[in-house]
Amino acid sequence: MKKLASTLMLVAPGLVWAADAAQPDGWSGSIGLGLGYYQVSSNFVKSQNDNRKTITTLNQQPASDDYATALPRGSLFYSIPGSQTQLFFGLAPVEKLGLGSALQLGARHRFDDQGLLTAGFTYDQQEVWTDPYALNVVRSDTKLKTSGFGVNWDGILGTGVTASLAYNRITLGQESSGQAAGLSAADQNRLRRSGSSVDAQLGYAFKLDGSQTLTPALIYGKNNADGDAMRFKRAGVKLDYEWKAGANVLQASLAATKTRYDAGNPLFAGAKADSSDLLASATYIRNGIWGYKPVSAYATLLYGKSDSDIAFFYGKVGAVNVGVSYNF
Repeated sequence: MKKLASTLMLVAPGLVWAADAAQPDGWSGSIGLGLGYYQVSSNFVKSQNDNRKTITTLNQQPASDDYATALPRGSLFYSIPGSQTQLFFGLAPVEKLGLGSALQLGARHRFDDQGLLTAGFTYDQQEVWTDPYALNVVRSDTKLKTSGFGVNWDGILGTGVTASLAYNRITLGQESSGQAAGLSAADQNRLRRSGSSVDAQLGYAFKLDGSQTLTPALIYGKNNADGDAMRFKRAGVKLDYEWKAGANVLQASLAATKTRYDAGNPLFAGAKADSSDLLASATYIRNGIWGYKPVSAYATLLYGKSDSDIAFFYGKVGAVNVGVSYNF
């Protein structure tokens, strides 16, 4: 589920990074509230109504946990007059399964016919188990914090090429993986999850007509966890689709990846948690609802699955999010 959550950032509907850069000079933005319903299966992430504080075996897939949660979201922009430069700040909880914050702060600049360059800092956090492998005891939780920097360039040199690169530092508040199982200090260190990650994407946007865009892309990620049994590389393909017609916007994304770990896990006889991952999302936005031009409504469907060679590492998520926002 750890790699599933990180890949989720590639396909979930972005709030700020994907925002329309054609904003008026000065201040603008949006504020909204939504409701999300989730089904999450993970042995690593602690969800909102998690009833699996105690587990009895390491040899089966995690049970599903269902929950609903409010999803406040918002963005704030300042377009510097006459400069084609825009500053932004945003909150996007959808990307974190409604379980934590996802903050973005940065700037974008349009270089006439050279494309749109966006750069910014990101921060998010969520609750995970301190020792996810502990059996027959009440597991304690801790915060997993991710902070970093990302760059995205759309329409490179006036072409349809798009590229992005992100670096993140991953910090776990408390780590005791393998301690309850009696692993040696050396083997416990192999399960440490703090570290860093790098994610890259390269694609090409095809304009199908005046209202539709199709963007296939290659994606690559590397997680440099402190423990070698938790380090992995991920590679795959992604396909984005966008349709705009009047007040209607439809965005969809599909990503398929393969994940390969650097070393075997000492709790599973040295087996690696290699996996095949699939993630998909679709968002429909209707602007000007109820006869009010500034008000928009949205609905998002999300599905993800990580089919690991180790059953304990299996992950799955399904979600439905609906909400409204006010644009100013």
